[in-house]
Amino acid sequence: MISSASAKQLKDYLESLPPDTENQLSDLFESDSDLGVKRLVELAAQQDIQVTTDDVNSFLDQLPDPETSVSLDQFKTLKQSISPEIEQEITGLILTDYDSGVDRIVEVASSKGVTISLEEVDVLLDQLEDEAEENEDENIELDAVALTAVAGGKGASRRGGYRRRRGAGARYRSLRNSQRRRGRRGY
Repeated sequence: MISSASAKQLKDYLESLPPDTENQLSDLFESDSDLGVKRLVELAAQQDIQVTTDDVNSFLDQLPDPETSVSLDQFKTLKQSISPEIEQEITGLILTDYDSGVDRIVEVASSKGVTISLEEVDVLLDQLEDEAEENEDENIELDAVALTAVAGGKGASRRGGYRRRRGAGARYRSLRNSQRRRGRRGY
């Protein structure tokens, strides 16, 4: 468990990163969260912040999950309201071009009066995947979108890397995105 003093130092350091370093670190977390954690330990050490990889992981585990304006249940209801043809189209898009699939989900949601951002779709798809993984021991049938998610059909997104598996990388992005919402980063 990371000490509160080290956690504060790490948080303050992350909030002070220049945009180019922040982007490099985010890309590293995107490609390999373990390497991202190791690089963060190295960067912290350069600032005389002594933390281990376990400390960084502990710190990232304390961060909240990203928030959405649409609940998972609302997202499921929306998914159930679309025709099988549209669901099949979205599944095909997610398998071949994840970003186009997410765009199509946003478009379909909008046509049904639901406003949802690209980033929220990423988070909600992650939550669907997590739920499916939690229930994998149960004998359930998964629909095509859930099967795609579980099978890893979602690839890296061009949208600033919001689509990630939960864990260190997702927690780091949650911190980064919350800093942006609070205006601590200017872009």
